Amino acid sequence: MRSLVLSIIAAGLLLGQPAAAASHSEEKVAAVATLMQTLKTEQQLGPMINSMLEKFMPLFLQANPGRQADIEPILVEELQTSFAANQQTFLNLIAQAYLENFEIDEIEALNGFMASPVGQKFVAKQPVVARQARQAGMILGQAMAREALPRIVERLRAASLKVPDKP
Repeated sequence: MRSLVLSIIAAGLLLGQPAAAASHSEEKVAAVATLMQTLKTEQQLGPMINSMLEKFMPLFLQANPGRQADIEPILVEELQTSFAANQQTFLNLIAQAYLENFEIDEIEALNGFMASPVGQKFVAKQPVVARQARQAGMILGQAMAREALPRIVERLRAASLKVPDKP
């Protein structure tokens, strides 16, 4: 199964980005495919749908108050359809970033690290760390906005610029 997934990623790279992949050896492309498999890149793309849903839902609920039960299945289905249609393209773009930013020996070193117990723990904990970092960033961002907003409003008014009712 693992070799099938690696083959699909490598084939997607070679077929999906022919000009870019042609400038890289098959060995490097295969090493990137291994790295992406080890990092569980494909599985980490799934939360994108939830993130998009969180952003879109308030907009649609504002126009359709109390209709979340009707709206959510439509949004989920359409986002999943779009995600499925574009997943390989997205994986190719991620792989291309690795191909452009790392040499083969660096990718192989990363693969070696990721195969180690510490590397496996890194892979396992990365979604938790990323979620915690996003939460911390949101909290800090909100605090920074609360701190800066009065000064922004004051300066906009001093410059005779309009300020929204609820900035």
